[in-house]
Amino acid sequence: MSGAEVSVFGLERMALRGRAASLRASGAIPGLVRELGDNYDAYHADLAAQLESNGGRPEPEDFPDDFAGYAAGCAQAVAIVATEQFLRACRRYRVSGAPLDARPQDEPRLVDEYQRLVSVVTGKPSGRRLRSPAPPAPAPGGGD
Repeated sequence: MSGAEVSVFGLERMALRGRAASLRASGAIPGLVRELGDNYDAYHADLAAQLESNGGRPEPEDFPDDFAGYAAGCAQAVAIVATEQFLRACRRYRVSGAPLDARPQDEPRLVDEYQRLVSVVTGKPSGRRLRSPAPPAPAPGGGD
């Protein structure tokens, strides 16, 4: 595992807690990768709970006069999803030895249409629905 593989993930912005946060703070990157990769389910559940408690990706109309609040909510949601991406990379590394910066093959998407994190192990979403799915886009040439 190289430093370049890890640096693409922006560890300083990740939503890590517990032992993983301590390992990151101490600069123990191999230990952090091992901790996250070997404990995917627990860290995934924590991230799903964080996303649920934050309400998922904020909607601009919920912050009509508070751009800073909207931006902070967006940053929190992005940090949680980016942490899930790194968590999956650590799991792949520990399970198959795949480089951390390798593009995943045949993994479920990170977030479903209801803004719930999706487990790479089960392929199922975690937590309650945070938003209604976006309405379907009109068909091309849809007769207006």
